[in-house]
Amino acid sequence: MASERHYRQEIVYFGRMLHECGFVAATDGNLSVRLDSRRILVTPTSISKGRMRPSDLVIVDTEGRQLSGRRDVSSEIGMHLLIY
Repeated sequence: MASERHYRQEIVYFGRMLHECGFVAATDGNLSVRLDSRRILVTPTSISKGRMRPSDLVIVDTEGRQLSGRRDVSSEIGMHLLIY
């Protein structure tokens, strides 16, 4: 299994790619990955996917409660939780 650091870098990479290709504009869209059975790494609210840094990402539990990160979790987290 990949490390949290690896997943942070991958989310930033794919966020930039989506932004550069014009698939997301401004602060649209969110990306997430399940780290383990209890934690999900997700992009925060109100951030350009083209300017994200790994340290901008937040971790939530499977109930959507924010466990770590300086930014606020997106209001779209519920949709991500349904997928996981």
